[in-house]
Amino acid sequence: MFPILFRLGGLTIHAYGFFVALGFIAGLVLAMSRARKEGIAFERVVDLFFYTVLSAIIGSRILFALINFDFFRKDPLQIIRMWEGGIIQ
Repeated sequence: MFPILFRLGGLTIHAYGFFVALGFIAGLVLAMSRARKEGIAFERVVDLFFYTVLSAIIGSRILFALINFDFFRKDPLQIIRMWEGGIIQ
């Protein structure tokens, strides 16, 4: 698989991030379809989706920080600076 799918000017679309986002969107569409059949409100599904994505981002960053503890021990604020490397360094 190619690590970079394509570039649009200064925007780089990475394969990993693209397919993770695609998986979340597919999950949301499936959840909305099933919720409609069960009579569950659209807002509840969207709220669940939001908290699921937020929990996934926070949980994966915490795990990444624990796995790479020696790196983050030197500069603990680096844990919250996801824009400087995200989960993949």
